[in-house]
Amino acid sequence: MSQKAQICVWTRSRAKELDLLLLLAIADFADSDGRNAWPTVATLATKVRLRESEVLQLLHQLEQAGEIVVERTADIPPTRYHIRCGYDPLYDQR
Repeated sequence: MSQKAQICVWTRSRAKELDLLLLLAIADFADSDGRNAWPTVATLATKVRLRESEVLQLLHQLEQAGEIVVERTADIPPTRYHIRCGYDPLYDQR
């Protein structure tokens, strides 16, 4: 669990309600900089007490809102999540 990632979410995120809850759940698995969270959708669903389909929808919303970067791989599962804590030169080169 990364307390720094959680603080980032609490202080910088614009997410509300279930989006915020899911973002905090992802932060539990992230490095201190909010990167490299590898939880499965099933794990997140259990943690936030929602159905997997609801979690997938929320993940999509968080990605569209710029709150997370989703790094999809060919391997099953892992999908890696990175929480966006303000300006990030790695992802903000557009």
